[in-house]
Amino acid sequence: ALEEVIGEQAESVFAAVFDEGLLSVRLTAFARRYLESRLAPDMLAVERALISEGERSDLGERLRKRFIEPHWRRLAAVIDKEMQQGRLRRADPL
Repeated sequence: ALEEVIGEQAESVFAAVFDEGLLSVRLTAFARRYLESRLAPDMLAVERALISEGERSDLGERLRKRFIEPHWRRLAAVIDKEMQQGRLRRADPL
């Protein structure tokens, strides 16, 4: 259940940035979804559960690596592509 919630939220949040269109519009939609997701009651409950288990388990780290990290890497790839095409100045996307 915990994995489903995190996986669904990650897909929903990051979907906007992987669409076509202006990067500024996509990033704004992503930011809005990200904040809404992080502040949603079910995600706050997940966060609290992971914090409470933090000392006893590596569950938070495993979930981050499985569900969150791949999306941040894809986002970095989108930003890198924008830099390669000259729409953003060159910098390290991660």
